[in-house]
Amino acid sequence: MRPQSLYNLNVNDCERARKVTPIGLRFEKTGVPVFLLYLEGLTAPKCYEFHSMEDIESELYQNRNHAQNTEAWRCVLSFFESEGRWAHVVALPLVAKGKGVIKEMIGEDRGITKRSGIYVLQSYFDCADIVVVPQASLLLDAHEHEAFYAKLLAMTESWEHFFVIVDFPSKSNTQRVIELASRLHSSLAAAYHPWLIKDDCLLPPGPMVAAAYQINDQAHNINDLPANRVLSTKLIPLISLRPCELHDCLQARVNVVHRFANQQLRIWGGRTLSASNEKNLKFISSSRTLLAVREAVHQICEPYVFQPTSADVTYEMKRELAEFGQSVTRIFDPAAKLPFYADASVSAEGGQDMFIIDIRFSVPHSVDQLSFSLGLTG
Repeated sequence: MRPQSLYNLNVNDCERARKVTPIGLRFEKTGVPVFLLYLEGLTAPKCYEFHSMEDIESELYQNRNHAQNTEAWRCVLSFFESEGRWAHVVALPLVAKGKGVIKEMIGEDRGITKRSGIYVLQSYFDCADIVVVPQASLLLDAHEHEAFYAKLLAMTESWEHFFVIVDFPSKSNTQRVIELASRLHSSLAAAYHPWLIKDDCLLPPGPMVAAAYQINDQAHNINDLPANRVLSTKLIPLISLRPCELHDCLQARVNVVHRFANQQLRIWGGRTLSASNEKNLKFISSSRTLLAVREAVHQICEPYVFQPTSADVTYEMKRELAEFGQSVTRIFDPAAKLPFYADASVSAEGGQDMFIIDIRFSVPHSVDQLSFSLGLTG
């Protein structure tokens, strides 16, 4: 559990981030991305909340004399051109050149008010649950790209909050993409190929995919695979993959943006970058649902941390967890006899009383029930 979460303390660096509606299953809002942009000419981070293409077009106009900045904002524009409706953007200063770019993009954490790079994401736990870094595929070569995402995925795994959308350098062919993906492992991330094109402008697929996640969550919920639905966008794949390449990508845990013979554009595949032994987390829907349920349970149980470890308290915890399970019944597998089960008990292992919360639930596409246990010191 995150230390700030233990004490219900959430500190945001950006004033705008404090005012947004909280996201998560308890608030019936998921699929909200935060874009990290690295821009020239900035002296300090800037935070935005966008709801329309007009907002992005204004930024494009203001940055018309900065080719790199224009390219970055066009990536965010593609999210709204693909019918995304709500996104956060953190614009970070980029001063370094050459080999120093990756170090600046990763950044560092020197305290709440001195975070840079990927560490600023910690200010967005309450208002976004998807991460997109389109410039990782624009500014970094293949080796740096791999190092950047290895660090980002390690951080998001430790935070247990965000789901990361990964794309690859534009000049990577399908075989190279498969090789790069083979070295990335995380059940909290999914990779997409190939790049897209609109009006002779090349764009990484991540922003459009984030829009597909958001639309799918709103229309069908987080437990549904964000795949194999017709995408409403004028973006088209830069290359068309042959059937054998489609198969190879899916086997390598790389999802494909593909235009079929009927000219319909769809996302083909719903795999995470999970390791082969994480069978229950190989699908995006199962992984994101587990993440969202786990966080909701944290939020429900945190107020009991400083209460006596008594039977009355555990009963109250079980009642609240049951109410939560009932409120989100639609995300569970309707074919399961007991799609959601929660239990709370007290353990005195190690001479210290703890609340033990056991959760088990079934969602579509999972091999078996997903489950987890939390230990909260009373």
